Amino acid sequence: MSLTLFGQSEPEPTPEKPAREGRRRYLIILVTVIAVILGGGSAAFLLLNSGPSVNHTAPNTYTPPTDATSTGTPDAASASVSPTASPSHSTSPSRSPSARPSASGGATAVVFRVPPDHLCPLVDFAPVEQVAGSPSTAPYVDNHTDKSNYVDYHCEGTFGKVKAFVDAMIFADTGAAAASYAGNKTADQSTIAGVEQLSGIGNDAYGYVASTRYVIWATQGNLVFKIYVNATGGVPPPGQLRDPAIASARGTIPRLRA
Repeated sequence: MSLTLFGQSEPEPTPEKPAREGRRRYLIILVTVIAVILGGGSAAFLLLNSGPSVNHTAPNTYTPPTDATSTGTPDAASASVSPTASPSHSTSPSRSPSARPSASGGATAVVFRVPPDHLCPLVDFAPVEQVAGSPSTAPYVDNHTDKSNYVDYHCEGTFGKVKAFVDAMIFADTGAAAASYAGNKTADQSTIAGVEQLSGIGNDAYGYVASTRYVIWATQGNLVFKIYVNATGGVPPPGQLRDPAIASARGTIPRLRA
């Protein structure tokens, strides 16, 4: 039998702690699981995206050329020239000019000469022999005469009734030769009828008939050249001696070049 003391209050009932703590523990676990799930996904995402970038170009994939590698532009073509390319070599080497002085190279240019007393071997007598119908029938006469400003080299050839007389006057310079020739030409043109201009002999030439002979004067450089072909008794006539004289002059003058 219990005794009830009047005046004392009844104790209040204690709360149900185990139930609340269990609920709280469940919520904590649930939140933790959710956080782990969310956190793991974010970490995995960050891990995948923060890794090193790798170029996964497929093998044998063609990469079109850029502007810097294109060979179709002038800039790229010039940039691609090899610095070690050897320079081209000329297939035709240049030739040095002839050492022979020119007839128009100045007043002191000397382009013709004759060995002393040696003109006859340089004369082309073949045309004269042909018109004469005979080879040389007498020894050649070969001599020279010293003048004030030139040397007169003289040669005579005899071919039966036809004789050829040749003079090669070698002057000290071109100007003196030109002046002497011009004086002779002017005098002959004023005193002799039928003087004709001839071509293909030196720089200038003229010819004429005088009695039984045909006479030619010519000049080139420091040379004044004279030839006349004579036929004893006028046979053959002077008209037939013209062409042999011209041919002989054309064949002889080039042989006198120094």
